[in-house]
Amino acid sequence: MDRSLELSLTLRGCWSLAALVMATPMIGCGPGGVDNDTFRVTSLAFDGDDTLTLTFTKPIANAAEIDPNDFRISLSRTFRVSYQDPYNPNAAPVVYEGSYYGDLAGYVNGYGYDYDYGARFSFASASLGASDQLVLEMSTPLGAGVCDTIEAYLDNFGMSAAEFPGSVFEMGLFVHYAGQDIPLESERGEALVDIGPDWVLSEENYMGIPEFGFPRLGPRLQIPCS
Repeated sequence: MDRSLELSLTLRGCWSLAALVMATPMIGCGPGGVDNDTFRVTSLAFDGDDTLTLTFTKPIANAAEIDPNDFRISLSRTFRVSYQDPYNPNAAPVVYEGSYYGDLAGYVNGYGYDYDYGARFSFASASLGASDQLVLEMSTPLGAGVCDTIEAYLDNFGMSAAEFPGSVFEMGLFVHYAGQDIPLESERGEALVDIGPDWVLSEENYMGIPEFGFPRLGPRLQIPCS
């Protein structure tokens, strides 16, 4: 087998495994814009079960009117690997990189992840918390299943990564948003800017992009595992 093809298949297998891994459980919220007056998300909280709470820079006008599934969660990972052919040490290293977004369907109960199986993971409702907070309730609890499986696969993934010194791997659970029929608005009538909308608009349970660094996702609103 051609060595480059073999490595590509190896990486594909590693990333099928890596789909079940988060490198660092944490809350990670990008600023959403340089202008502090922009209507944007400032923080994200997860109750460990089925509720996400997004806090904004300004009071929300229409929380009950939007489609909650203008928001979507992705299980995302990105990698860059530099491979030096041991049979040709004078050749330039070959760089492989990519980013992958996966749905949580068929995975939240701790079963093996299958990109082609299961209904799309969704939100059941959106409601107002405090005046500047949007509360999203999941149709199926995220619960401990996802984080437990992530933890269980973390050690195995570390062994795979060790085969490629200098490799860069990042992964996490992220919130995406695409304002559609009724965009989320502030009381001043400002619409929330889209956040990684390609994933919301896609009908697929899996999306691959041959670039490193979570392309098409900004700001990064990362859901923490406890």
